[in-house]
Amino acid sequence: MQYIDPATSLAVADPEHNPVYEACHTFSADSESRDTASLDSAAAGMILSVSGWRKIFAADGDGESSSPRLSAADTLLAAAAAAAFADHLLAENAGTKPIEIVLGMDSRPTGPSIADAAARIFLAKGIRLRHLFISAAPELMAYTATNGSSAGFFYVTASHNPIGHNGIKFGRGGGVIDRIEAGKLIERFISSCKDPELPQKLADMEKTVSSAEYKAALEMIPRNKLEALDSYRSFTIMTAASTRGVCGQDQVLSRIRQYADDFGLGIAADLNGSARTCSIDLDFLQELGIRVRAVNTRPGQIAHRIIPEGISLDTCRNELELAYTENPAFQLGYVPDNDGDRGNIVYIEEATGKAHILEAQEVFALAVLSELAFSVVSNGEEQVKRAVVVNGPTSLRIDVIAELFGAEVYRSEVGEANSVNLARELRDEGCEVRILGEGSNGGNITYPASVRDPMNTLVSFIKLLALRDDRENRGLFRTWCEKSGQLDAFYDYFSIADIVRTLPACSTTGVSEPEAVLTIRSKSQPRLKAAYETLFLERWNRDRDSFFKELGLFSWKEFNTEGTVCREGMGPEFRSGSESGGLKIVFYNSDGKAAAFIWMRGSGTEPVFRILADSLGSDPTRERRLLAWHTALVREADNLASKS
Repeated sequence: MQYIDPATSLAVADPEHNPVYEACHTFSADSESRDTASLDSAAAGMILSVSGWRKIFAADGDGESSSPRLSAADTLLAAAAAAAFADHLLAENAGTKPIEIVLGMDSRPTGPSIADAAARIFLAKGIRLRHLFISAAPELMAYTATNGSSAGFFYVTASHNPIGHNGIKFGRGGGVIDRIEAGKLIERFISSCKDPELPQKLADMEKTVSSAEYKAALEMIPRNKLEALDSYRSFTIMTAASTRGVCGQDQVLSRIRQYADDFGLGIAADLNGSARTCSIDLDFLQELGIRVRAVNTRPGQIAHRIIPEGISLDTCRNELELAYTENPAFQLGYVPDNDGDRGNIVYIEEATGKAHILEAQEVFALAVLSELAFSVVSNGEEQVKRAVVVNGPTSLRIDVIAELFGAEVYRSEVGEANSVNLARELRDEGCEVRILGEGSNGGNITYPASVRDPMNTLVSFIKLLALRDDRENRGLFRTWCEKSGQLDAFYDYFSIADIVRTLPACSTTGVSEPEAVLTIRSKSQPRLKAAYETLFLERWNRDRDSFFKELGLFSWKEFNTEGTVCREGMGPEFRSGSESGGLKIVFYNSDGKAAAFIWMRGSGTEPVFRILADSLGSDPTRERRLLAWHTALVREADNLASKS
């Protein structure tokens, strides 16, 4: 399939050469699309969650397929999702005519077909359309938040899932809709799919959109895209400097440029054909005076698996090592996922010239370290009440870092929207929540952004390097070294590798490890968790003076997270509803300090439990031993729960 950059080519408006037209067909043209049974089957295969809806959309049913085609039923499914969102927004904005939606997609092959079906429905319902074509998720969200006229966004993506998958994220302003609103939308969608007349209704609706009207919407893509890129660049600068003031922004940017001039800084980018190939990345980094070595820069040029973990970072590691041999200014590399809201990092170890992959928890920890140091240096020690918001399985390393900067850590349930909403609640109470996110997944959300963004992650790393001592302020890295009692690690020509070595020692189960996912038989999370708690008390009493004492763990507390709420306590009274939130046992050392934890959370869509262990300190065996103990307990609890 041919892809283009709509920001630089008007071919998108030409039906003869337009990839949207080439890849799509109208869903009213095929009689299969009027088959309610086919629609029900397609809908049944879709995962519906707060963070987004997704399924395999490739017509051949292969999750790894590069086919751009949809089945007629899935084309109708995309139209039904758009109709549900349109009706939801119209109901919420009654009396406001017309309303406007921002539409965009990542770079996977089925995106244009899904966006085509959605665009026709939005136009048929009288909704104004700001179509961006291929757009990175943070770019689209920044544009929606700042253009001042859009009621929400409809973003076609399956994020880090394989290429044959696709889906939809729904949002308002700069982030996805919250749990309550998502529940209402899901209920509306499921209800509509039960209507036997829905296929015909959608087909009739689509016929009301003339080719001229649709073409006019497509002709606006280049203009919309350029506006989005400009908004996103300005938003990224504002986020980096933590101020809307031009003078403050210029001060931060000029210090970065000065560092790049004095010391040199290079970044390797493996964009893997993602939506970030059509975003600000390369131009923005070069604008800061940074050298860039980029590969897989053509939209849709997906060279390896999409999830930016493990072997997916090998190409970037190799490119960074090659770049470093040619120019030792190259210190960093990054790889985004397909929608570009997540990017993991590689860095050079100068002593060996080898590039290393930063674990997701390390990426988040460095970003938190940077932004808390930036807040202290910019605003003073006691000027604000600082807080960091993370999800349940984020490492205790964050608690250590936050405490040194006088910040308090608050935890929400897994799910980006939960962290964003908890941060919003804390800001309403007067806290400064400069940074938040899901450390277990990598990346960070830097206020005022409401979504992870690899540009923000890179800028946090760059600020650690570039914002050094001057006449007015301590440098960020020196500030961290002072607070953590590691001034002996500070010297004038420090690198990213030097900063990494100062992180609090910690071992954490990686979310992509095979051991992090357990297949279970029990269909009841309340029963499984109750069985787990009963077994935990038995095993703790049995093992406290042997296994746990040997690990230096002497007491524990249980925490349950649901949405933005974290409750301390054991038993069903500390959970609610389907009890599908995270359950965590935090262990404490002889001084009463948190030293390790085990965590689990059942999937709402699959028969699996995700598990994790985390241990502060330089001994990695404690994490492995806790994980094995935890795994055995979950399996035994599942066995008991499945029989009851």
